[in-house]
Amino acid sequence: MFTSYEREAYQFLAAYRFLSYALAVMFSQVIPTLGSPTIPDQQLVILLSALGVYTILRVFSPLRWRERSPMTYLILIGDFLLCLVLVVYTDGLNSSFLLYSLAPIMTAALLFEEMMSLALAAIASLALSITHVALSQFTEKFSWILQGHNLTLLIVYTLFCFVAAAVPYRINLNIRRRIEREAIIEERRRIARELHDGVAQSL
Repeated sequence: MFTSYEREAYQFLAAYRFLSYALAVMFSQVIPTLGSPTIPDQQLVILLSALGVYTILRVFSPLRWRERSPMTYLILIGDFLLCLVLVVYTDGLNSSFLLYSLAPIMTAALLFEEMMSLALAAIASLALSITHVALSQFTEKFSWILQGHNLTLLIVYTLFCFVAAAVPYRINLNIRRRIEREAIIEERRRIARELHDGVAQSL
């Protein structure tokens, strides 16, 4: 049974995933000059189809974040690594999937601890930086970090990562506390009703 907060968080994350996926399709297919990856068209179609199926699966099987089981964290980290590999495979900072890669960070910010979302944001930014610095020496697919708009894109992407990681948590911190207080109050009322209906009536 989901609380209203959980339902709203899942709806927001689902809408963001679908929107970012639609933008990735638009940038790579409809307006290819804006952010089309340098991979063959057939591979790109397969990649977009697989990502579409994955997006639907992620939307209709949300994380049971309250359980805090190892499997829940593994699913979140797997989702994050998949998005990171997707961005690296499709040209790094010039990828049309940059917005999509923020989805796991937002999930962590809305449903998990702040340190988890901040760690994911830092790893994503560092991974893209290291990818461009290291691979620019071996392939033309990745340009040097100081060439063109790469540094600007990296700064903007890093900023978006940390905003996505910190702001939702800060905004929802009071909501979380209110939900916890309401749950405690409701539990106390339930115990009071049981005492009144059971022990008090027996006496």
